[in-house]
Amino acid sequence: MGDKFKGIPEYKAVYEHIDKNFDKYVEEERKYLRIKCISATGEGMQEGAEATAESIRAIGGEAIVFTLKGGHPVVYGKIKSKNPNAKTLMVYSFYDVVPIEHPEMWKFPPFAAEIVDAEKIGAPAEMGKVIVARGAHDKKGVHLPFIMTVGAIKEVMGDIPVNVLFVIEGEEEIYTPNLKQFVDKYYDELNEADAIWSPGSYRQLPSGLLIIHPGYNGFMQLDLTVEGGSWGGATGGRTPWSAYAAFMDQPMLRLVQALNTMFDSEGKILVDGFYDNWLAPTPEQRRDVEKCKERFGDTSIMDDLSSVKRFKGGLPPEEWLEGFLTAPQIIPVGINSGYITLSYIPAKATARLHVRFCPNMTSEEILQKVRKHLYTRGFPEIEVSAGSRHETSRTPLSADIIQAMVRTAEAHAVDWALWPSSCGFSAIHLFARSPIHKPAICASLGHGGRFHAPDEYYTIEGIRRKMKGVATFLHIYANM
Repeated sequence: MGDKFKGIPEYKAVYEHIDKNFDKYVEEERKYLRIKCISATGEGMQEGAEATAESIRAIGGEAIVFTLKGGHPVVYGKIKSKNPNAKTLMVYSFYDVVPIEHPEMWKFPPFAAEIVDAEKIGAPAEMGKVIVARGAHDKKGVHLPFIMTVGAIKEVMGDIPVNVLFVIEGEEEIYTPNLKQFVDKYYDELNEADAIWSPGSYRQLPSGLLIIHPGYNGFMQLDLTVEGGSWGGATGGRTPWSAYAAFMDQPMLRLVQALNTMFDSEGKILVDGFYDNWLAPTPEQRRDVEKCKERFGDTSIMDDLSSVKRFKGGLPPEEWLEGFLTAPQIIPVGINSGYITLSYIPAKATARLHVRFCPNMTSEEILQKVRKHLYTRGFPEIEVSAGSRHETSRTPLSADIIQAMVRTAEAHAVDWALWPSSCGFSAIHLFARSPIHKPAICASLGHGGRFHAPDEYYTIEGIRRKMKGVATFLHIYANM
């Protein structure tokens, strides 16, 4: 990733302090990563919340563990600048992680946070030492270095350049079903923020290119369900012998037929009006995409796609990058129905779809279009229900929070590129849209990879870069 990691003269003493205490910071991070905070099962969630709150208190901040009705706790923290005119930055992150589904595929225990040579997990040797742990890259491992950096600035400079509000939730990996309770409770305080920073995963590519996300695409989980009723099929949950299909319609077959009307042979979405409100990428966005395509082989995407032997249309994967970054998608991710060893006609069938949509589109609009499409195609018996929903968010590139990150990259001699939107989704939309509606960004220095995958990691030097980058960013943003 190169050796030209500079900074700003005003914070030379802060950088030196980070270097001097770096081994201690790394050990604190490893201790934190060893806590199992698995939101899907509830394991370790209270312990993780308390540890997160304590890390904020350790630097002189205030923190509470806010209990959500029916959910896992939110950590809400504050630390104030002595400057009465200081800006207020909200930091959004999460401490929960996804379960370990294939422990046999990990070369090192997922909650041991071991430090190993990169090549031992099949990563390039030039990355040096890495920490291997679930949540290292996404996203549990990213906010503690931020918190420790704020503490370092306070210790060295005697004050911090901005007020900070910490909102660190424990349900992101289960689609954030309850965070709005917290937002409603603390709306007035949260609305005092001038901007929102999601420290993000470690966003530098191995080559050093920093990816800056000025927003997130939206996300909605849809279930399409059909069961026997007046339209046909067996009622009362009965499952007739499969040979009786000669006499009756079948829920599972109807569901497959319905899905077939929603996509063409190449996967393009055929739902009536689906693309009506989609905004095609601007020339500026296409230029940013081209810059990313030049480094595509260097991205963690290629690591994640290493098991794919042939890409769509037989084309190189980078040819699909523009669509990945700027186009809406509907992705079937599961079908639940039927039997493997029994000869019965299933009474019910459900397909789960993930809808990823772009700015100027909304979850409600898409939900109604899918329902109308199926009804007009002759499938009124299919119930379409929406689960988790996350709307889009987008911050203008001229916003101080974006420009502060650009100037941070330049101060550290780091090349950067804008992705039009993050293709993931984020609860940041609860703060970046009405009624709070604050500018937001997701970006940070440092490199990591393999989120949600075996041998998730980030580099040791990535932690150092992140901490120094945070210090630079806070100073620059405070003075804009």
